[in-house]
Amino acid sequence: MQILRTILIILVVYYAIKFISRLIMPYLVKKVVDKAQDRMHQQQYGPEKEEGEITVQVKKGQNTKYNPDEGEYVDFEEIRDDK
Repeated sequence: MQILRTILIILVVYYAIKFISRLIMPYLVKKVVDKAQDRMHQQQYGPEKEEGEITVQVKKGQNTKYNPDEGEYVDFEEIRDDK
């Protein structure tokens, strides 16, 4: 008799969890999808700014010193013309 009662309790708990998850899961999934969609939108278009607003972002460690007298460095390779 005790084993029958244990099986019955397990079945009731299983179906209760299944029923409650059907009510809650759509809400949780919608919330996760909306959050992911907002992140994708933020990556695609960046933060929303007023028209004419300019923002300059400089990464740490990036050398921002520029001396206009030095000119621009152009990397090149020598090409031999063997004949």
